[in-house]
Parts: sequence; C-alpha cells; structure tokens
Amino acid sequence: QYCRSLENEMLNKLFVSYHRNWVRHDTRHELIRSALLYTPTQRFAEKIRDDRPIYTLGEMAYIMRQIQQDAQIWRTNTLLSDFREFTLSHFRDDIVKHTFLDKLGTLTSDIRNRAAHADRIDLHLAKQCQTLLRTCLNVFLYSVV
Repeated sequence: QYCRSLENEMLNKLFVSYHRNWVRHDTRHELIRSALLYTPTQRFAEKIRDDRPIYTLGEMAYIMRQIQQDAQIWRTNTLLSDFREFTLSHFRDDIVKHTFLDKLGTLTSDIRNRAAHADRIDLHLAKQCQTLLRTCLNVFLYSVV
C-alpha cells in the first residue's frame, strides 16, 4: 500500500497530464505511428492512442527509463521524445536521472511486485520500502516545476 502513493502521484501528475495534453496535440497521430511498430514503446503508444491513462508503477518506471538522460531510444522515437519534452517542461530533470530511476526500479521490482503477489516481505524489506518510497516520493514531488 505504501507504493500506491507514489504510483498515484506519478500517474496523475505526469501520465494523466500527458494524456490530456496529447489529445490537444496537432501532430498526435504522427507521434505514435512509429512507436506502435516498435515493441519497447508499443504498449505506451497504444495507451496514448486509445486515451487509456491506466499505468502500473512498473509500466511507468519502464517508460521513464526510456527517457532517462543517457538513454538513446528517446532520441529516435517521436513519442518518447515528445513525452520527455513534456516531462522536462513540468518537472526538473531529477526524475530522468539514474539516481531516481534506479531507486524507482528497486522499489518496483524488488519490493512492490513481490508484495503485490504471492511473496511475503519481512520487516527489514518493509523498512527498506519505506525509505525508498520516501526518497522517490520526495524527489518526484519536489521536482514539479
């Protein structure tokens, strides 16, 4: 349940906002054309095309990794390039840096996914979750421009 707060903040402040902005985008169909054909961005492009802003924390973390500072994929993918531009116009670049994205990835894969499924997590992992979550949530919230 801890992770739901970060998931909801990222969903509403970034991904839902992008969907709202994208609907008003003049060249929206051009942006997703190639992304629909490219496996790493296909799911994101389908959600954008269908205006279905429903993302899990893992999906959002995956998309954010594709627009991180030193990633090459966003440079050649029009949808990711547009999403990155939108993100950086509303947030400081802290949320596209390795330090934030590595913590978000750890939180998602090592803790949230395990807790949401059949695995049980111990007290040590729950405390690690609290620390990571607070860090990620603070970085995300304080990055809003």
